[in-house]
Amino acid sequence: MVVTEIQAADLTGLVVGDELGRGAFTTVHRARRDHATYALKRPNPDNAADPGLLLAFHREAALLACVDDPSVPLILAAGRLGGAPAMVLEYIPGGSLADQLSHGPLPAERVVELAAQLARGLAAVHRVGLVHRDVKPGNIMMSPDGTAKLIDFGLALLGAEPETAQDRAVGTFLYTSPEQSGMLKRPVDGRSDLYSLGVVLFECLTGGVPFEADDVGQLLRLHLTAPVPEVTAGSPALAAVVVRLLAKDPDDRYPDAAALLAALRECPGGEVAAQAAVTRWPMCGRLTEREGLADRWRSARTGRGGVAVIRGPGGSGRTRLAEEAAALATDVPVLRAACQEDEALPLAPLRAAVEDYLQAVALLPADRRAEAEQRIREAATVAGPVLVARLTGRLGELLGDAARAGVEARDDHLFGAVATFLAELARNHHGLMLICDDAHWLDQGSRAVLARLLPELPRLPLLLVLTERDGSGIPTEAHADLELDCTPLDPAEVEALVASRLPGAIVPADLTAHVAARTDGSPLAVVTYLLRLLDAGLLTPLWGTWHFDLAGADALPAAEDVRALLASRLATLTDGDRDFLVTAAVVGPRFRTETLVAAGGEADAVVSAVAAAVERRVVEARPGGWFVFMHPLLREALLDGVGEERLRGLHAAIADALEGLPEHLRDADHVYAVARHHRRAGDAIAPDRRRRSALSAGLRALDDMAPAEAIGYLEDAFALDPSPSSAVLHPLALAYLRAARFAEAGTTLDTAMAGEPDRRVRAGLLTTRIELHHTVWDDQKALEAAGGALAELRRPLPRNPFGLVASTLGIGLAGGLVRRTGWGFGKAQGRRRDDLAALAAVLDAGGYAAAVGLRVREAGVLAMRAMYAVNRLGPCPEYVRVYCLVGYVAAVIKLRGTADRLFARAAAVAEQLGDPALTAYVEWMRGAAWLFGSHDGGTSFEEAITHNARWYGPAQLIPGFATIGIRMLLRGYIDQSQAEYERGLRWLSDPALVRGTSFGMLPVMIPAMQGRHGDAVAALADLRENLPWDTTPKVQLAHMLVANACALVEQGEFGEPFEALIAEWRGLGLRVREMMTQHKLFYAWQSHGRMAQLRMATEAQRPARLAAARAAVADLNRVRKATPILEAAYLIGEAAIAQMTGEPAKAVEWSDKAEHVARQADAPIIHFEVARFRARAFRQLGMVNESDRQARLAIALATHHGWESRRRQARAEFGAEDGAATNRHTAIERRGGRDRRLEALQQIGAAAATVLDPQELARVTLDEMLRILGAERALFFLLDDAGEPVQFAGRTAGGADLAETADYGSSLVRRVAADGEAVVVTGTEHGAALGSRSAVQHGLRSIMVVPVRFKGTLLGVVYLDSRLARGIFTEDDVEVLTSVTSHVAVSLETARAAQLHLAVRSAQQQQAFAEMLRASLAELSGIHNPAQLLRTLFGMLADHLDAAAGLLLSADGTMVMEATGKADPAVLGGPLPVPVVVGEEPALIDAPALAALLGGATAVLAVPLQHRDGRAGVALLGADAFGEGTAQVASALATQGMSAYLNACLFSRVQELATMDELTGQHNRRHFYAIAGALVEAAGRGERVLAAAMLDIDKFKNINDTYGHGVGDEVIRAVATRVRASIRHSDVLGRYGGEEFAVVLPDHEGEAEDLAERMRRAVGDEPIPTQAGALTVTISVGLAHLDPSDASLDQLLARADHALYGAKEGGRNRVVVS
Repeated sequence: MVVTEIQAADLTGLVVGDELGRGAFTTVHRARRDHATYALKRPNPDNAADPGLLLAFHREAALLACVDDPSVPLILAAGRLGGAPAMVLEYIPGGSLADQLSHGPLPAERVVELAAQLARGLAAVHRVGLVHRDVKPGNIMMSPDGTAKLIDFGLALLGAEPETAQDRAVGTFLYTSPEQSGMLKRPVDGRSDLYSLGVVLFECLTGGVPFEADDVGQLLRLHLTAPVPEVTAGSPALAAVVVRLLAKDPDDRYPDAAALLAALRECPGGEVAAQAAVTRWPMCGRLTEREGLADRWRSARTGRGGVAVIRGPGGSGRTRLAEEAAALATDVPVLRAACQEDEALPLAPLRAAVEDYLQAVALLPADRRAEAEQRIREAATVAGPVLVARLTGRLGELLGDAARAGVEARDDHLFGAVATFLAELARNHHGLMLICDDAHWLDQGSRAVLARLLPELPRLPLLLVLTERDGSGIPTEAHADLELDCTPLDPAEVEALVASRLPGAIVPADLTAHVAARTDGSPLAVVTYLLRLLDAGLLTPLWGTWHFDLAGADALPAAEDVRALLASRLATLTDGDRDFLVTAAVVGPRFRTETLVAAGGEADAVVSAVAAAVERRVVEARPGGWFVFMHPLLREALLDGVGEERLRGLHAAIADALEGLPEHLRDADHVYAVARHHRRAGDAIAPDRRRRSALSAGLRALDDMAPAEAIGYLEDAFALDPSPSSAVLHPLALAYLRAARFAEAGTTLDTAMAGEPDRRVRAGLLTTRIELHHTVWDDQKALEAAGGALAELRRPLPRNPFGLVASTLGIGLAGGLVRRTGWGFGKAQGRRRDDLAALAAVLDAGGYAAAVGLRVREAGVLAMRAMYAVNRLGPCPEYVRVYCLVGYVAAVIKLRGTADRLFARAAAVAEQLGDPALTAYVEWMRGAAWLFGSHDGGTSFEEAITHNARWYGPAQLIPGFATIGIRMLLRGYIDQSQAEYERGLRWLSDPALVRGTSFGMLPVMIPAMQGRHGDAVAALADLRENLPWDTTPKVQLAHMLVANACALVEQGEFGEPFEALIAEWRGLGLRVREMMTQHKLFYAWQSHGRMAQLRMATEAQRPARLAAARAAVADLNRVRKATPILEAAYLIGEAAIAQMTGEPAKAVEWSDKAEHVARQADAPIIHFEVARFRARAFRQLGMVNESDRQARLAIALATHHGWESRRRQARAEFGAEDGAATNRHTAIERRGGRDRRLEALQQIGAAAATVLDPQELARVTLDEMLRILGAERALFFLLDDAGEPVQFAGRTAGGADLAETADYGSSLVRRVAADGEAVVVTGTEHGAALGSRSAVQHGLRSIMVVPVRFKGTLLGVVYLDSRLARGIFTEDDVEVLTSVTSHVAVSLETARAAQLHLAVRSAQQQQAFAEMLRASLAELSGIHNPAQLLRTLFGMLADHLDAAAGLLLSADGTMVMEATGKADPAVLGGPLPVPVVVGEEPALIDAPALAALLGGATAVLAVPLQHRDGRAGVALLGADAFGEGTAQVASALATQGMSAYLNACLFSRVQELATMDELTGQHNRRHFYAIAGALVEAAGRGERVLAAAMLDIDKFKNINDTYGHGVGDEVIRAVATRVRASIRHSDVLGRYGGEEFAVVLPDHEGEAEDLAERMRRAVGDEPIPTQAGALTVTISVGLAHLDPSDASLDQLLARADHALYGAKEGGRNRVVVS
């Protein structure tokens, strides 16, 4: 801000006295005025002439005057005294706190009083935006009345000034916080002052500061790392306050001074902290609005909750008014949900609100905190702790085991659970306020929660406060019973607001009038403008009033005058100076004087011109000799009016100057600058020079991953080159490729190949062609190009398969040998290195293309053939890429461990190379490997794309967008899936390029899920047309077929097209291990379709379709573990089988399991399917109300998420309304439409329960319809095989049968039968318009025709008419009749199914037994812990055999390992009191004593758990009686279980071998790194002590050479055993390699050196017995303590290793500390 001159007030009447103190820049004197004594602050004489001091004094005085707190000295006046700046402050007689502390510590009660005073003072200081930055005893003055006052705000700043470095360390270091000293890289805020206050309080209590050191650096490190010494003086509560203030991390301190005051109130003498801190400015105006909020809150507290909406434009004070409402809720929870635009995380505002509330609870005193936490637990218990724990991690920790316990699946999902939690929280606290700020940005999840909460509000003590911008609309269709508008403040309110921000002095009227005139009455504008005046030094305190420089304020530019004001600075320059600045403006936004001189300027003149520009604030100096324009508008003003000819000449001169600059003056963008000036100079520069500079810039742009810029420069180079070579064409092709301009890339490569004779260059061109082909997913052409490139390099692939395999293995083994031995590793040089690099590039590109196309064999061959080349090259990009490729292949063929190691090696080399793009590539390849190898469902891939998108091109991004889009789609989030698809399209120049990819599935699947079947069919037709079956790779065909399956299922097409599709899929011949994760989705849609076919099957079709459905579920079972969606689909398939085979209860159980998976996966579409199957199952069970509720839930989900096909299918099947479930529709139905529908369903339901004859059931239905809907006639038609309607039943309103008749709307019936859409005719004319001659001929004035569907299939039509009046039927009646006809259809089909059920019941029982065994084995196979598996098998035996009690015995039958049911728990874990003899097979045994232990059972069954290697245990089961065949069931189940048990034992052993060093039994290196690395990270985060040691056996080679490797192994084992025995249980020991060990010592509490010495003595003090005799063995130990500079375990161990070498060089057998 520019002010020509500040009109400062003259400070008259002051008599200056003696000096009170002196600093580096200012001096303080005693002064008197009117018999009062003051402190006078003035600049030191050598600084007094500084023109900027007056502004600085004015700003400091004004800001401190705004503090207005007793703990900060009053600022009485500021202005000039004797022509120099001066400031008059309150004089504080008495000494400082430092003086008092020189006499010793203070009493604890006095410390609490001081802390409270200073906390209130700091709160007021922080309110004005100041941070003191120098709180220490010397800056705390003690007034005679005992009030502590903060002085010396010289270091305080308003916000973060631009000229202040963020890491500047200021203040006295004994009291300085870690972030203020720069040791902790965090912004300095008010919490830094709280840390300093903590040091002061520590000194007050103990007489000394917590950290002292002679060296400043050591002192700062102590502040950062050392634990706070114990505070023994004072109460534990006060000590805890001090310790918290001294937390290293600002987040661990009190959030503000107000929270500190609250903690002080709990200390002895805490009543002095009762006065609250002033943390907010008072609110001015809005009195009516505040009163309205207060009244509404009082009403809500009585249990009559509601919604208050606060509207207004930006800056109108909406949020401030909401905060005023929050201040009313003093004793109940207040949840503040701040909404953000485009928030990605569902429920993000509510999550943050709950998290903030929990953090506030954690700050409460112990008793109040415990009470609040208990209320939270109670609320969560009602809502479902497992669900609500998902809101925040802190809530999960609070709920503990309840949040992790397995609970029975329930219907209420996350949104409902959160709404319930909030409601219960309000009830438990008798009040709750939920504030949603900027509610127009509420995410959909939060809106769903509020929608569930709103109906309960009238009965809850909860007030929902929503703030929103004008015109945004109420976000949740909530009825607001209080609506407030934040209109502009009137003049009186502006005056009050100004006065509130300028306390302690009178505000002049001209200031208020000026502010009101310059602002629009919005509070934010008023406050912002006041700060502008303060910052300009135009407001200062002056003896009880505010001195206002009106002239200076009037001179402040308005926003629209900025450009004119800036341009006026140029008018003061001379013409010569301006010319030089024009040249500078042509150079760019920044320039050097050397460039201007080289462009033709005389050196002195250039320097003079730039100096003048700096003086006039046109440019400013920057480090490195650079100058920049102060504002872009200044540069634009200089260039205005400069002619084109002159501009070209200037560009040419500047280009010459830039090319002539010495190397050390050239900037990083030098190449671009030269090319840019050459381009703009045009013909003024020779074409050859322009071509060279354009080529250089284009190549640089390619390196900088800027393909669009590269294309511009390279096209220039191409145009200027009369005979362009590959040197231009190849990079241009690469640029086109990177920019997704694939056709141009291909054409350019063709041109380059045609004119290129060099074989190596041709190989490079073909390598780029490989990349081009795999980018557009044409892996076949990519492999052909790879073959051509290898031929150019004279390394063709052998055509003989045996030769190919043999040579590939040989090359791969040679590469492995190079890496393992180090012979030749990274040693290739010169031309040999270039050849190997070219070969590696070809093999990597070809292998990558094959891998992405899932041509695993080809990818493996090419990757293995690259191993030798990359190991000879050593660490380089090719090395990383090839190791990633081999890792990818390993993952796809299920070698997960090998893949992990390969990716880890690639990542390590990428990190070593310091190339973030390579690191991102490793993450992409790892994510792709886990996805395509079915190791996860795409989570890793999604994370890689999300975190590293800036490093990827279309080839990497498109599959990422496809993966995310498909995952979103399968979970039911269609809009998010559409967004990912559209993101991907933005990267494609031609969407046709990705037809055969997973991305190409989305344009079929998205519209299919949305119910836009025409679009889906068109997209699918496009795929089939352009992906011919004979020439398209299997992977791409699989993508197309999966999308086709989705489209057919969503359309409800389960006939011939569906069967043909399954036949096509089988014809592909893809094995499961060859499938990508998305391919396995086919089985989910196949299962869905088979279930639909089964539902629609006739009696004759049913056996075959049931078998097909079971086969589909079996197929799904094979791939179910690939993703949670497939797991849920499998469980739903089982539920469907159970429901349709007459086991509805079991169907509900399966659906419960599916719902559990859906909750974990956040998949609402699975919830929909679960609700739909539950509705069917509950209907079968006769639970009509529950069935209806589930149907409504399904329809509500489909409506909410936009699954149009599913919504229609559910409504057609169940006839339920979505309005009741979603609150989206409100229908006013005549005669109580909803009640009429329920009445009809009840009547029809009662009839269906008693009437079995289908025709009689039809008559009852028609009678009820005639009665309820008021029709005259009703006809029921069924469709024949040709689809023609045939009358099945007819009734009149008088209750008579209606024989076949022709006087009805037959054309309308046929129309409905054809298109399945209901028709309502509201008059004869309407009927005529619809083409019904019968309506006219027979005078039918009201007609309604509704289709009858069962499971999506049209079975018939119901027809009602009346001649009495028009408009009898409405659209609402269609829903009534649809509900009834659907119910009838189900009842008719149920009656038919009952006969079939009786026929197959026996077969079902057999199938149930087989299914039980299969499901049990599946569950057991997923358990890899042998002990856990035995317990699970024992539980299964007890459950499936209906045992009342059971005991699981050890293998020898003597110990009791587990008890269940009524078994005596006293025997658990001890010996079995009664001996038992068990045979080889399950059998009933006669053992009365055992029966007593089994709860008095009269029958005891002994089941030996026998496997091929022996016995794992014995299960004793007790019951009143066991049924026939029980022993056979037990035997089958035990046999299956023991098979799984052996697999678990094998897995457990493999896991042990994978983590343990076989020789020593200690952690191997990999496992040691995993554990120790986590400890190091935790210690670094928590600032805990930790040390690491490296151990090496002294002269071990001599032992091996003298006694042999066998004795050497004995020595290594003994050393490991002794070291392990000498250290603590918490210490981690690992074999590092050979005779070297590593140890990490966490939380050693200063004993690290002792532990190291103990290890050394444990080995060396006693000889080690070996087969060669006792040998004296010693070790050397290097020890290093964790330092803040240690970024990882590797760095810490490296320092320990360095110390180890010191121990070796120092004579061995010793400990050396780093």
